[in-house]
Amino acid sequence: MADPTLQQVLDAIAALSAKSDSQLQSVRAEIQDVRSDVQAVRSDVAAHRAETARGFADLDAELSRHAEGPHREIERDISVLKSRVPAKKKAAPPRARRR
Repeated sequence: MADPTLQQVLDAIAALSAKSDSQLQSVRAEIQDVRSDVQAVRSDVAAHRAETARGFADLDAELSRHAEGPHREIERDISVLKSRVPAKKKAAPPRARRR
């Protein structure tokens, strides 16, 4: 088998380089597709978070409205109970001893 000529070696290197460049471009295109997919997911997550935040804010407002009346009644009841003077208990009559 004869040794390759310099031109054959250079041609082989050029072919490998072209193949490598082609593969590199393919990988770069796939990376760009992945980046696009990640950006789409980020947008979806951001929209979901905003929707969830609005839902919790609405729920909090509704619960606050419903709790406002009973909360005020409880505060009034506590104020009334605090203002009362505790009644003194009468001493219980002594128990009869058993013999």
